Amino acid sequence: KLTLLLCRDVRISSLPLRSAVVRGVTDAGCHVIDAGVGTTPFFYFLLHTVVCDGGIMITASHNPPEYNGMKIRGRSGIPVAEGCGMEEIRDIVGKKKYLHARSQGKMEILKDLRGNYATLLTKKNIMKPIRVVVDACGGAATFVLPHVLEKLSSLIYKPLFFEPDGKFLRHSPNPLDAHSQKYIAKELRNGRYRFGAIFDGDGDRVLFFDEKGNPISSEYIGALFMDEFLKKEKNAIVVMPPNTSRGVREYITEHGGNVKTSRVGYAFIQPMMKKTRALLGVELSGHFHFKNFFFKDSGILALVKLAEILSRHTRPLSQLILPMQSYISSGEINFSVKNKTELLQRLETHYKEFKNSKISKLDGISVD
Repeated sequence: KLTLLLCRDVRISSLPLRSAVVRGVTDAGCHVIDAGVGTTPFFYFLLHTVVCDGGIMITASHNPPEYNGMKIRGRSGIPVAEGCGMEEIRDIVGKKKYLHARSQGKMEILKDLRGNYATLLTKKNIMKPIRVVVDACGGAATFVLPHVLEKLSSLIYKPLFFEPDGKFLRHSPNPLDAHSQKYIAKELRNGRYRFGAIFDGDGDRVLFFDEKGNPISSEYIGALFMDEFLKKEKNAIVVMPPNTSRGVREYITEHGGNVKTSRVGYAFIQPMMKKTRALLGVELSGHFHFKNFFFKDSGILALVKLAEILSRHTRPLSQLILPMQSYISSGEINFSVKNKTELLQRLETHYKEFKNSKISKLDGISVD
């Protein structure tokens, strides 16, 4: 029989969803290993630690409190998403071809492995004393962060919203939301901390702030990580999506790194990392994927690595990222249009007329 690992975030609706998933999976004859509450990266860690055939993480990630959903992974943590098996599940559900097992699956409760997880994230860490602000947003990170940070005696941190809050009453689980950022920005402006970090609802994304309380684009943090990786491995590879700035691409290349381009999203970033043996994958949304973390993303591991790097630097974070800002950047701009397919075709036709333009349709349209 197949065995599925099950984990969930802190949302109010996650517990009843968990009960429904257990009923559905065991009715189909599969066994369930229930890991309780944890972050999505902790779920990934368990998929590579516990003997199972895949798993389901119940979470709506950074979405508003009333949302919920599931992240589905196959054996060895292989993504099941759009273009990677999700359509097959949709078709099975649409045709209502449900499997009725002859015997019921069983459920077991997994022992607490957060200590093992914390050991993995902090091993070989050489950190000098550093002071930081950490905002767990009342999300799933509250169940994991204390276990990790207590192992780092040199990291002195100011905790914000480390109590689980399934309704996210203090601020949104989206770290990119301006209201979510005001608490950490206020703490940083007093000048006592080197940087800050906010986690999203399920703890896979993290947004960093400099010593002045300004949010820092994840691509700049990724470039700092590559600086460290390139000291140990020549021509180290990083995977980044098309919306990565030219300044960051040139910075990494000039320092000896190799930038590979992937479609946006973990379902595309992670397979390309495996294929190219990339050490790092970075998305502007705040996802940091690491080769030494099963080619998966971990916001807490990104926090630990940045703290280690900055603890050895006398210069502040705001100055360390200046060399990467060699071009003006608009940042991400979102708006709705009618007939998007037609509009993209018009854009492609327009820019084809320019003699030196290079057009990529890897993910939407990119024009160089």
